[in-house]
Amino acid sequence: MNYEQVLSANTLFHFTKNVDNLESILRNEFYPRYCLEDWTVVFPEVPEIQEIAIPMVSFCDIPLSQIKNHVKHYGPYALGLTKDWGIKKGICPVLYTHKKAKSAAHFKEIIINTLGGMRKHSKPEFKNISDDWSKFMQFLKIYKGRLWRDGKYVKNKITFYDEREWRFCPNIPISNKPINNRPKKFLRKDLFIQPDVIKRENIILEEYKLSFEPKDIKYIIVEREDEILEMANKVVEIKQSKYLPEDLNVLTTRIISMEHIAEDF
Repeated sequence: MNYEQVLSANTLFHFTKNVDNLESILRNEFYPRYCLEDWTVVFPEVPEIQEIAIPMVSFCDIPLSQIKNHVKHYGPYALGLTKDWGIKKGICPVLYTHKKAKSAAHFKEIIINTLGGMRKHSKPEFKNISDDWSKFMQFLKIYKGRLWRDGKYVKNKITFYDEREWRFCPNIPISNKPINNRPKKFLRKDLFIQPDVIKRENIILEEYKLSFEPKDIKYIIVEREDEILEMANKVVEIKQSKYLPEDLNVLTTRIISMEHIAEDF
């Protein structure tokens, strides 16, 4: 048994606002969703990418003893899965940067050169963000900035570096489907904020589901102690047709409340 203090958990946690969302993940596994990223401070010269939504499933590896601030923004319900599972699925830590960072400067140079080449052409394909760097940008994260929650930016800036984010972004291939039925690597903010558009685009992403097995689950976190029994019953109801009885028994022992974590971790 290793009792050394660690700076990161050996678990990837996905937090959500309510129990319905948690039950949906247990029932359907993870569907990627578009999340708005604000790059205005880092890339002021490149309006095309200042505010864009990226398809992803986000996790963190913050130890439960340090999770309180994270819960304030992302909710008290969570699923915790093994980091080995995440690595096998291609989930990885994001690369944090800021406006004066060399990494941002080099990336900005690549973007400006690429867009400069696009603007010289009138062909429709040059209006799309270059596939070469768009995939990489999906894993880039600003060190500190504005957080979009519930249809607006929160008042105070967030130090995203403290979130220790790991991210799954689906590998979206070139498609011959009609343009309205194709998943997109990015959505502009003006499209993202339209309820009908974002609902349609998120449904299209569901073919890129991120799956897990019972052995991958380490924690099922509810907000209150009095929700544990109900969640145990819900786990059995949701998974009894898919999981073995012994797997269900183990899963019900992995339910813990945020009340317990706040008091004892």
